[in-house]
Amino acid sequence: MIKALERNNIIIWIIIGSILLKLVALLILGIQYFPDSNTYLRIAHKIYNAKFLFPSDELVDAPMTPYFYAGLSFFENYFGMYIFIIGNIVVATATVYIIFLITKEIFERLVIANIAAIIMAIYPFFNFYSLTILSETLYLFFVYGALFFIVRFIKYQNINDIILFSIIFALSALTRFSSMPMFLIMLFWAIFIVNKQLFNKKMFVFSLVSMTAFAFTILPWWIRNYNISNEIYLTTLGSSGPIFYLGNNPKNKTGGGTGGIDADFSKFSHIKNESERYETMRKESIDWILNNPSDWLLLEVRKFKRFFSPIFYASDYQKWYYNMLSILSYGVILILFIPSLFVFKDYFILYSPLLLYGLLLTGLHMILIASIRYRLPIEPFMIILASAMIEKLFKVKFK
Repeated sequence: MIKALERNNIIIWIIIGSILLKLVALLILGIQYFPDSNTYLRIAHKIYNAKFLFPSDELVDAPMTPYFYAGLSFFENYFGMYIFIIGNIVVATATVYIIFLITKEIFERLVIANIAAIIMAIYPFFNFYSLTILSETLYLFFVYGALFFIVRFIKYQNINDIILFSIIFALSALTRFSSMPMFLIMLFWAIFIVNKQLFNKKMFVFSLVSMTAFAFTILPWWIRNYNISNEIYLTTLGSSGPIFYLGNNPKNKTGGGTGGIDADFSKFSHIKNESERYETMRKESIDWILNNPSDWLLLEVRKFKRFFSPIFYASDYQKWYYNMLSILSYGVILILFIPSLFVFKDYFILYSPLLLYGLLLTGLHMILIASIRYRLPIEPFMIILASAMIEKLFKVKFK
């Protein structure tokens, strides 16, 4: 079986299989709707009807996902809501190929790259989210597209790779604002890994060009925010205050983020000014953390457990077969991933940007709220290292 995976054309069949599997899942499960789905579609239709101008009355959400669905809206009259899922399936399958390329760059072994691509193609969580009208699928595409180029930069030290990383990572930040604070950390990590020093003339120029590319990609969004608010907002005019409060208040006993259960927002309803209301939420959360450090630390432990648990917490997905599917997919990958960090330490330099991204995302959601959904962007990295472990175990068993 391993010998068969050494052929270069296997990836074509993996891509075809990925598309077919997702289409079969669509026929069986149908389109999966979430509360956020209505928001994305509402904004997408506004964008489409306004000739692709982002509506000035939408103050919370990042723009790329609505723009993606707005671009597909032209075909909605012909395919109905299915056109949005078809778009997701194309993007999800492209991500399978990106993971193939990243794995090939790191390990330079076609077998490992094909194993990673196969797992990505059949992985239940990725297939499920390709059937949703959410940001997950597009975000994974941009994040790992960017990570591919930063791995190449570390390997080849080509300025074009670091520029492409910056542009695509900026697009990921416009899909989910959580990427924005990570950019400089990841950039300087890559520069340091390459040169073992930050103060190098060539790397200084690379850093300056990279930061410029990142800033210019996001600049239209910053200008838009300033034009409608007369204030500088790097991310959004919206929900950072409520999300921070949701994850850090005395009512939250789970580490999750369900309004009405993990937080009571009614106490702030008397504050009519939105910015003032959100700032009050932030201050109250910080005061609670400072005055109750032991309770906060316990909550952080619960967030961490929730974030990496193979067991679902959402009531709609607590049936035994959902949990069994999660254990047999994510659970197995997790077991293989943990030792692989040490077994493949010789490849640390190349996979370090992916590890750093995973650590930063984990830390961010320890500060905010934790859920399996927010863990999803880390799992392709886990699959890459787990695939190397699978190949190694096969070699040991059948040598």
